[in-house]
Amino acid sequence: MASETQTELAVYRYPGPTGSGSFSTQPGRQSFLMVNNDICISTVQVFNEKGDGVKLHFHNNEDGYWMVLGGRAQFFNEKDEVVVDLGKFEGVFVPRYTRYYFQNSDDSGAPLEILRVSHHSNEKDDHEGAEELGAYVTKRGKDD
Repeated sequence: MASETQTELAVYRYPGPTGSGSFSTQPGRQSFLMVNNDICISTVQVFNEKGDGVKLHFHNNEDGYWMVLGGRAQFFNEKDEVVVDLGKFEGVFVPRYTRYYFQNSDDSGAPLEILRVSHHSNEKDDHEGAEELGAYVTKRGKDD
């Protein structure tokens, strides 16, 4: 049965890795907000150099899906083992509580452009191993 409440569709545009509108203040990384509401967040994140990525962390209130739009990404577990190597238009689902980090693994020098779509529960996010959600790190997924 259809809901009687109607809402307008919101349209978002990713301007590409050299486009304007990024909200990241971290060098070598751009983050473009697609959606952010009480149950969902979606961004396109761009990591310019091979080895750039996010630190080891997990989320206790989010299931997340990541899809590579350009470049390559390697996802690692807490033992520094590569658990998935993704190319363009390939993705991975990361369930809550999964410890992971990822980095740009493209040998050609292309930036990693990666779409994140996460669903929030009402539980507070007490992720560990990162200063902030999706904390940035250069050249390695964990603190050296």
